[in-house]
Amino acid sequence: MYLHSFGHFRAIAILLIVAGHCYGLVGWKIDSVPDRILASLLTGATGMFVFISGFFFHFVFYSRFEYRDFMRKKSLAVLLPYCILSMIALLYTVYFLQHPPYKDQLYTGQTDLWHAHVWPIMQYYWYGALSYPYWYIPFIMLTFALSPLHIRYVHLPVNRQLGILLMLAMVAMFMHRPLYNLSNFQSVLYFSPFYLMGILCSQNADTIQRRLSGKEWLFFSIAVLFAVLEVVLQHRFGNYHKLPLQWKGIDFMVGQKMALVMGCYLFLRRFDQVPNRILNQVASMSFAIFFLHPFVLHLFGTWMRMYHIRLHAGVLLPLAVIMVTAVTMGIAWIIKQVLGKRSVYVIGW
Repeated sequence: MYLHSFGHFRAIAILLIVAGHCYGLVGWKIDSVPDRILASLLTGATGMFVFISGFFFHFVFYSRFEYRDFMRKKSLAVLLPYCILSMIALLYTVYFLQHPPYKDQLYTGQTDLWHAHVWPIMQYYWYGALSYPYWYIPFIMLTFALSPLHIRYVHLPVNRQLGILLMLAMVAMFMHRPLYNLSNFQSVLYFSPFYLMGILCSQNADTIQRRLSGKEWLFFSIAVLFAVLEVVLQHRFGNYHKLPLQWKGIDFMVGQKMALVMGCYLFLRRFDQVPNRILNQVASMSFAIFFLHPFVLHLFGTWMRMYHIRLHAGVLLPLAVIMVTAVTMGIAWIIKQVLGKRSVYVIGW
């Protein structure tokens, strides 16, 4: 059974991810308290994607799970496009950028072939550092590789499942996301509560709907409260990044995003049987949008610098998101017309 609500959810998640990467494009100066609260709520939609992956791991794959087949499918649909498009980003970096991304973190300064070329390229691929959102792919592939543990999680009593979920959420709140997103293992630990929450919501969908239906306002309120706490108490907004064992306060984004995910889940389940052609199309192309939108943003940014266009209007953010998404989808459509079904191995769609 196709759940239209999760098509809507996936579409909203990818649009929020694009939005988070468009702040600089429109010159949104996030300095007032309301702006910071709004930016905090819009930023960090990765948790939504992870939740959706966890939900479908149980909803689609669990009943017929076979590890080798599962990893093969994920490798072809997720890892292979990542490798191909990262190669394009690598070639661009080598031939056009004088200062490679994360040069200070990934280069040793030694000039021999291994340290100057081979080892950095291996690290770029391992960390997904050739394009700023690509860190997600090595992380999610590592999460998929841990599927036997997720199968064992499904078999646990619900009280133990909730206990593990709460414990991992607490760990994430103190650990934060990795510095520069350059730690796949830290990312796995940080986002595991979202993945497990997705599994739980699929496994206990009827119970959750019966007990929590109509209470999405409560979770949305909790999300706003966490955003206010972050902005007012910590004088910051958005994602937290640090080394895992450093102390830099509590990551309010964990609680905020978990509450926001639950609120969206409860609200959107009303539309399980209600299709929306636009949102369904965005959802079906979500991985292509994810893979290609950094290139589109780079083109927009280059064009704006070429013509000395500088924007300072955060109100243009919705328009920028629509434009970037539409152009990205157009490029993906052209690629699909050229490659046919093989396009899924190149752009994930």
